[in-house]
Amino acid sequence: MTGDLSRNRPKRILEQRLGHAYRKNSQAMYRALAARQEHALRRAMRRLAEYGDTHEPQQDNPCIPVHLLVQELKRVCGFKRGSLGTSGVKSG
Repeated sequence: MTGDLSRNRPKRILEQRLGHAYRKNSQAMYRALAARQEHALRRAMRRLAEYGDTHEPQQDNPCIPVHLLVQELKRVCGFKRGSLGTSGVKSG
C-alpha cells in the first residue's frame, strides 16, 4: 500500500498546484505547465548536483533524469516558452 500512496502523491501535488484535476493524456497539460518548465529544469539540475560527482542516477530506483531529455528536446526542436499549441506539437 505504501507504493500506491507514493505513486499518487505527485498527482495530488500537481492537482493542488494547477487548481484542477489531472487528466492523463490531456492536450492542455503542456500549456498548463509550460510557464513552470524553466524553474523545474533548474530545480532538477540543482537537485542532481547535490548528489555529487560520484552519484550515478541510473543506479537509483526509481530515477529518470527527465530534465536532461527535456533540455535536449528543447535544443533539437527549438522549443521556446509559448511555442507549442494545445496539441503539444510545435507550431509555426
